[in-house]
Amino acid sequence: MKKIVLFIVFVANLVAYHRFEANINKDEFEAKLDLDLAQFIKKAPIERYIVGADYIYIENDNIENDSLKSINLMAKGRLPNFHTITIGLGTRFVTLDVAEKDVTAIPLGIYANFKMPIFGLPFALSTEYFYSPKPLTYSDGETFSEQKYEFSLEVIDMGELFVGYRIIEASIKNSVQDVTLSENGYIGFRIGF
Repeated sequence: MKKIVLFIVFVANLVAYHRFEANINKDEFEAKLDLDLAQFIKKAPIERYIVGADYIYIENDNIENDSLKSINLMAKGRLPNFHTITIGLGTRFVTLDVAEKDVTAIPLGIYANFKMPIFGLPFALSTEYFYSPKPLTYSDGETFSEQKYEFSLEVIDMGELFVGYRIIEASIKNSVQDVTLSENGYIGFRIGF
């Protein structure tokens, strides 16, 4: 029985769209793992149900070393009649350690990806934006937002290299201005399994 269960898990993973991603710049490191749950739902009405975890470590001269941890949930699918465009809607549970304050947020977000072959090479542009207003931001925080812009190239099947730009901001209670955790470019890789 144990061998049968392991075999089913192995085969299910072969047709899944699980991904691991890592990116860096001189002050930050991000690691992300996404698992596709749509494979386990018969006749899923959407292409992908993604559950993931994300960790960003930020070492910054202006503020103490900070980190962002999140658990993500997103539904993604191709637009009808536009097979090169994928959109997604989702949410996250985010915890931040920033400027010696703890911020917890549940931002809502949108994702878009446009695949565009250039000279026969599989390039893609993608963006995502998450925002948490005051009612969805807790602890020492008032608001939270994160936005990303990426340009990627699939160098091997299920393997991408990318460059991107990320902005992460949080409003802290009793603070005169927003705290910008990250406003930097980065490079990274993404592999599917």
